[in-house]
Amino acid sequence: MVEQELVILGNHKNTYTFSKSLAEKVLKKLRGNLRVTIVRPAMIIANYEDPFEGWIDTLAASGGLITAISLGVLHFYKSNINSILDFIPCDFVSNQILVQTAFTGMEPSSNLNVVHSSTTNRNPMTLGFARNAIVIYS
Repeated sequence: MVEQELVILGNHKNTYTFSKSLAEKVLKKLRGNLRVTIVRPAMIIANYEDPFEGWIDTLAASGGLITAISLGVLHFYKSNINSILDFIPCDFVSNQILVQTAFTGMEPSSNLNVVHSSTTNRNPMTLGFARNAIVIYS
């Protein structure tokens, strides 16, 4: 990284987390009396159910890794099979956005809410489980 970039990023580890933080600060400052909820999803993966199981339309993030494994392009990935993956199906995130929109609209005052969309605490997925699922469904 260029030295100036490191100074600009400050405590952020990359431009992605920096830009997310910047957007949230702008919303907080300029939202006026609007009720706003920001949904922060974990790493989004293929759909669980809707519009159909396994649907995905991108190779970004986990999509590329899972596609490479499924096609047999990637045969080895050094990791710990007991590691917890912070994945969430796309349709779970879409549903949460709809629910959060309703809750935000019913709030009596103009708040700025930030909620996380993740299954890790209630339904953690290990890398070993994900590996087995990829092998079964590929």
